[in-house]
Amino acid sequence: MRVPVRRVAVLALALALTLGALFGAQHWLFLTQTKAPLQTEIRRLPGVTAVTLNLTASSPSVTVRLGNVSNLQSTYQTISQKIQSLAPGATLKVQSTSDAALANAAQVLSFAIEQGIATGQFVEMRKDVLSDAAKLHITAKVYVDSKYVYVALYDHSRSAYFVYSRGAS
Repeated sequence: MRVPVRRVAVLALALALTLGALFGAQHWLFLTQTKAPLQTEIRRLPGVTAVTLNLTASSPSVTVRLGNVSNLQSTYQTISQKIQSLAPGATLKVQSTSDAALANAAQVLSFAIEQGIATGQFVEMRKDVLSDAAKLHITAKVYVDSKYVYVALYDHSRSAYFVYSRGAS
């Protein structure tokens, strides 16, 4: 039995249109049920000034720009919980209103931070970071929990936030 070429072309076209409609509907559902609510929920949190979502990549991520926050640790944990409830598996990246002076200070302080993480001597690390920051005429706050080390640097109206993983958790 021979199948006419025209019939095969019509069936292929119908299949392509059906798949296109299905993928379009899936994308629309993703935008309305995941992406928009996640952006809205995170933007409502105190200190958050902007949210960028990259949820379609092989390693989904959420980048959050923070203004001045009083407690980086609690802010990060709150944002992270929101992300995990609405987009499980997405990683959180933090940006801030840093400038060259704070970026330089972060570079100077990074040795003490990395050494503290490597040795587990967080009390000594905190003392070193606060001391070195004072020498640079900036204010530093250091928080530690079971997964991360949080470092907040402040210089007048500018701030820089860094979250370091403590390794295997």
